[in-house]
Amino acid sequence: MTKKLTHYKKNLDQEFLGGHDFIDDKGQPFEKTVTIDSIETVLIYEQRKDRDEKKLVLHFKEPVKKMILTNRNQRVVRSVLGTKFSEQWIGKQLTLSTREEVHFDEVMDVLKIVQKDDSKSIAVQIAELLGRNQKSMSKKEVESVQRVIRNKEKAIYNAALRLLKSKDSCRKIG
Repeated sequence: MTKKLTHYKKNLDQEFLGGHDFIDDKGQPFEKTVTIDSIETVLIYEQRKDRDEKKLVLHFKEPVKKMILTNRNQRVVRSVLGTKFSEQWIGKQLTLSTREEVHFDEVMDVLKIVQKDDSKSIAVQIAELLGRNQKSMSKKEVESVQRVIRNKEKAIYNAALRLLKSKDSCRKIG
C-alpha cells in the first residue's frame, strides 16, 4: 500500500494558488482545467522589494483558490487565450499545473499555465523518437514519456547548476 504524501505548503492556509496545489498525494504533478470567472487588481506585498505592487488576480468558476498572475504568466495567458484584452479572458479556460524552477538559489514548485503548443510538440517529438504515429500512442504512454523527459531535463539542469556553483567556488579560492 502506497503511503499518501502531502506537500508541506498544503498544510498552510494559503489564499492563492501555488505550484504545490498541483502535486497529487503520490508526489506527481497533475493538470487541472479551470474557467476564468472574473479578474481583479489587488495590492500584493512583495517581500524582496519591501513594498506593495499591483497584480492581476484571476478568480475561477471551479472551486479552486484564486491565482496571482506574475508578469510571465500574464504573457502566457495572453498567448494561450489569443487576446491581450483582459475582458475577453472571462469565460475562457486555462489548464494549470506545476513545474520545478530555481528561484533565490532554491528549487521551488511554481504554478504553470500549460501551453497547448508545448504539449503537442512534446507529443510529436515522443512519437518521432519512438518511430510511431502519434495517434497510435495512448495518453498514458505520452504522459509516461513526458514525465521521463521532464525528469531528465531536471537532472541536466541540476548538474549544470552544481557545475556552475563549483566553478564559482573555485574562482573565489584562486
